[in-house]
Amino acid sequence: MASIPRRDLIVAKRYDAAIRGTVRVYVDGVFIGEWEFPERQFQFGEDLFIVPASFITEEQTRITFEFVPGSSIDINSLYYSVFVPRS
Repeated sequence: MASIPRRDLIVAKRYDAAIRGTVRVYVDGVFIGEWEFPERQFQFGEDLFIVPASFITEEQTRITFEFVPGSSIDINSLYYSVFVPRS
């Protein structure tokens, strides 16, 4: 995806709160952490993951999400949205 070097990327996800899970997050092939989707009171949950600016070094960035087996169902198939903050 397009990115701005040295600027955070914010990844947003809407998910079914009843079948949440955990994914491993990789940026340009480098593991940067696990993202666990928390339990919510409503049908859908929303959560954010911030990719620190130190990992964004080029104008193109590849973010990969890998399902953590046993955490719930495989939620890789659902949609993610990515934003670059203005400041």
